[in-house]
Amino acid sequence: MARLYGAVKPDPAALEFAGRVANIAAIAEAIRTKLKPNPTGITGVMGDIGKLLDASITGDGHAGKARAGDGTVQD
Repeated sequence: MARLYGAVKPDPAALEFAGRVANIAAIAEAIRTKLKPNPTGITGVMGDIGKLLDASITGDGHAGKARAGDGTVQD
């Protein structure tokens, strides 16, 4: 519901439904909390993934050889 509302939100006509969307979102969150009161935390895993991605972008720890435009191998 929130995703659909977000898609039409730039349209001024969507303001008419803002209250209803907020109510439905609150009810949905209450249901989620009742069904799963202690959700699994993934903050640590996401942090580790971020570190891994940062390391792969900067090239930390990678001592590979690269090919120049003419095909020669360079260190």
